[in-house]
Amino acid sequence: MSKCNFENCNLNAFGTIDKCVLHCKKNDYQTDKHQIGFLESFFNELIEYIINSIFEHQGENTFPSKVQIRTYLNGTSGDRYKHEEITNFLNNQTINFSKIFFPARDSRDNFDYRRTLDRLGEIYFIYCEFKCNGLDLKNAKVFFDECKFYNRWYLYNHKMLESDRNVVYQVCIFNNSVNTVVADYEGPELENPIFSDCKFHKEIKLESVILKSALFKNTEY
Repeated sequence: MSKCNFENCNLNAFGTIDKCVLHCKKNDYQTDKHQIGFLESFFNELIEYIINSIFEHQGENTFPSKVQIRTYLNGTSGDRYKHEEITNFLNNQTINFSKIFFPARDSRDNFDYRRTLDRLGEIYFIYCEFKCNGLDLKNAKVFFDECKFYNRWYLYNHKMLESDRNVVYQVCIFNNSVNTVVADYEGPELENPIFSDCKFHKEIKLESVILKSALFKNTEY
């Protein structure tokens, strides 16, 4: 089996593609779903990426173990006591997702990676690309740095991961429209500064939303 030809990645290439499932180009949801095992493989490899990131600087004989974290991130953990301990552990971890191409998603899928991401404490997306329409993360603190969004993107009231500019999106490119979503759990508010030095190729539509902080914190304009 051939290896991914993306930079220094050592994962196996997926099928006839010359890159692994994390780094290869993504299509629309129906196209990717009809590639047998494609979205499931992305889900599983994303979990392994998270685990490897956590244990890169930790010993193997720690609690929680790799197996326990894997089970928890898969959404199959049934032990409430261990569940709470793992949650507390992950809340103190910052996971850096670098140059990963995230596919379109459907919340009805068992392999929807949004639920896995929302079990993390802090997420730093750097040079990532997204085919999905948004990530309604309720728990994780997030920061999108120099990322690219291909489809219509929905803004949620994300918890902000602290950075030099303290915004949610920094130097990102939005190829389609940017819209707001008012979800039951958050109300019509965006609490944190949103954009810094981003590029928009289509419109920004803000409807029935209260901005608690600056929408833009640009440095170049």
